[in-house]
Amino acid sequence: MPLLGEITSLVYIAGIAKLALLSGITYLLFPELAALALDVFIRPKGSWARAGFLLILTPLAASVIGILLERSLGYGLSSIVLCITLVLLIIKILDSPVAPAISAGLLPIVLEEGSLIYPLAIFLGISLLVTILFLYSRIFSRWIERLPMRPDEVDDMVEKVPRHYEWIPHSSVLKAVPREFYP
Repeated sequence: MPLLGEITSLVYIAGIAKLALLSGITYLLFPELAALALDVFIRPKGSWARAGFLLILTPLAASVIGILLERSLGYGLSSIVLCITLVLLIIKILDSPVAPAISAGLLPIVLEEGSLIYPLAIFLGISLLVTILFLYSRIFSRWIERLPMRPDEVDDMVEKVPRHYEWIPHSSVLKAVPREFYP
């Protein structure tokens, strides 16, 4: 089953890349989309695959936050820290395991992209992923049901919704400060 998941994710990413190229909407392929695709197809019982609507809503909300911050504050320390904080707040409020949404929020700030096409592209790319995942789960349901629920500590830890947030100020500042300023 993992090989089938890998092949399916590769076909999906290749298709999205082709759609991005043909349409000219390069943001259809945002950085964490490949990680999401690989995980949901290899681990169809994993927390991201089971997130359902949150798999669409969390990155979409993050992308809207990123666009709004880019339009109002532009690129800078304050916009990056505020973006990370707001996206983490969204993740907490929604109780979402979809942490890759953080990059969906940061990308428009870092690339100085203020167009509303960006959240639309995020929505379309992930909606297509969820649709294909739904079909994949239906077609291969017999095999998926037989998959053991072996806990994979690393994946489960990464996908777990954070419960403690003391690290946010420290982590936000380190991500926003250029490397040449690190001690």
